[in-house]
Amino acid sequence: MRCQRILWRLFLLALVAPIVLPGCATRSSQAKFAAAPDTLAEAKVVQLISIWQEQLCRYIVREGNGDDAVLAQLRTLRSSNALRPARITFGVRDVGADTPERDGWDVQGVLVGRQKRGVFIRYVFVIGIVGYNGNLPTKIQDMRVVGLSPLAGTLLWETSAAAPASVARYRQAFGRGASTRGFPGDDDNFAMHASPDRVAVQEIRSGADWLLKVRVNLRDTYGATVSSVRTPPGASAGDGCRRRG
Repeated sequence: MRCQRILWRLFLLALVAPIVLPGCATRSSQAKFAAAPDTLAEAKVVQLISIWQEQLCRYIVREGNGDDAVLAQLRTLRSSNALRPARITFGVRDVGADTPERDGWDVQGVLVGRQKRGVFIRYVFVIGIVGYNGNLPTKIQDMRVVGLSPLAGTLLWETSAAAPASVARYRQAFGRGASTRGFPGDDDNFAMHASPDRVAVQEIRSGADWLLKVRVNLRDTYGATVSSVRTPPGASAGDGCRRRG
């Protein structure tokens, strides 16, 4: 009788095995995604930031008819950990992705301050570029300061130089959380200090800092990167966001 029970169990296992094993094979055959590189080439950073700038320009044209005051309507980021005002944010997801939320980059900007000089205003953003591996964000691959100055139907852009030591300091301060939380973080606390020819931004907790050299005379746009917010006749909203420089 005992031998019959053993044989019966073996028979049942033989029936179940074909059902279980194909399921295991399906999971193991899931597509593999290449890990995002630790660092990005400068040309790639410039490309990703230019896409973010174009999308922000299109938002200003589409939602505000070219009026930068519409930035106040963007999503805000509040913190439960840091004593700071809510921050305005603007992001572009899945840039360069073959499979959304699987690869490519998220390019996220947080407005950290405004610089006013007479009738001119400069909006100052910190941009974080986050790569993906599968559906999980990897480390923040680059961070830059970007200035946006509205000028008579155009937007003048200024971007800080690479600061790999500051990016590393930011990552180190937030430990492994900086790899999985994306950007900006809930507990980020950026402070801005401006002078006529430069804007300095520091993340208080990490001590990471960035320097943006700016134009003293914003009327002088020679060699500058500029987007037009004027929509050509017969074109759809946002078609005017053509860049030069």
